Amino acid sequence: MVLDRVRVPVIVACLLAMGWMGWEATRFAETRSVGIRAALRDPPAFDGAEVLLMMWTVQAVDPAGWVAEKYGRTVAVRGGCEGLRPGQTVTATGRFRADGPAVDATWCEVHHWRRAKQGLGVLGALLALATLPWAFRIEGGRLVERG
Repeated sequence: MVLDRVRVPVIVACLLAMGWMGWEATRFAETRSVGIRAALRDPPAFDGAEVLLMMWTVQAVDPAGWVAEKYGRTVAVRGGCEGLRPGQTVTATGRFRADGPAVDATWCEVHHWRRAKQGLGVLGALLALATLPWAFRIEGGRLVERG
């Protein structure tokens, strides 16, 4: 059978891919910015450190900056994005400041299509669930694959 001939190369390719992803994750973890949780836990120790706010929700916007929220934590961000509105999802990097505490944003990106992407994911999950009856049947109290 064809699958028997390619089984070992596929397994080797998968193991190599997993090793490469582990290598990249380790490299990213060693070079990435300081986590905001650590900075908020001990502000004086992380004063001036570069922090990453990934996929945070904008709660409020004022002329001096904006307030971001994620998992119940709020952070004041000075400067950064133009044209922000509450409710938008943002990724930003900046320098942590112990006074406040706050983040002086050096880079910011608004994820305009985040809601559409979430909706598309829900739609895909619902379609997958809807097609299950065509792939399986119940026979003798057990779930059996059709075909």
